[in-house]
Amino acid sequence: MENASLRVKLENVKKLIRRNARGPMYKTLNKLHPADIAFIINHLQDIDRKRIWAFLNDRAKIGEILLAMEDNDIVDRFHEMEPKIAGEVIMEMESD
Repeated sequence: MENASLRVKLENVKKLIRRNARGPMYKTLNKLHPADIAFIINHLQDIDRKRIWAFLNDRAKIGEILLAMEDNDIVDRFHEMEPKIAGEVIMEMESD
C-alpha cells in the first residue's frame, strides 16, 4: 500500500520535471531512497519517465532503483535508457 509521503514526493518530482528545475531535481533524487525513486518512476507518464533518467547520474544508484522494481518494469526501464548508459548500469549492478 502506498503512503501519503510517497504521493507527496511523486507530486513534487512531477512539478520539478514540468519546471525543468535541474538543481532542485538533483537534490531531491539524491535524498530519496532507491525504492522511493522506483515507486515515483513507475507512477510517471512515459515522457516524464524518460526525462527523469537524465537527472540520475550515479549508475550504481540507478542499479539499486531498478532492483527495487518488478522484473517486467526493469526491462521496460532499460528500453528507456540510452544503450551506453544501460551498459554502464549493468556493470554497476550486483551480480545476482
